[in-house]
Amino acid sequence: MTREEVLTCSFSRILSEAMISQADFCRVLEIPRRSLQRWIHGDGDCPPYIRLLIAYRLGVLTKSDWAKGRMEDSEQPLEFFD
Repeated sequence: MTREEVLTCSFSRILSEAMISQADFCRVLEIPRRSLQRWIHGDGDCPPYIRLLIAYRLGVLTKSDWAKGRMEDSEQPLEFFD
């Protein structure tokens, strides 16, 4: 998925792309199940920066896609992902 897709798609799609169940998602990322359910059903918003971190952690967003659209020409990508 691209950065833009992660930021605009349903949260269910992120789980589907990662091929992870809701139970495993909550266990692995230590996110309360109720928070995940709110994000899926649209009762609450997952902040964009959290969406990006989750997508990266689950392997749905690559390092290069993370950086796209965020850097100006003079900036260098951060290397803390390595």
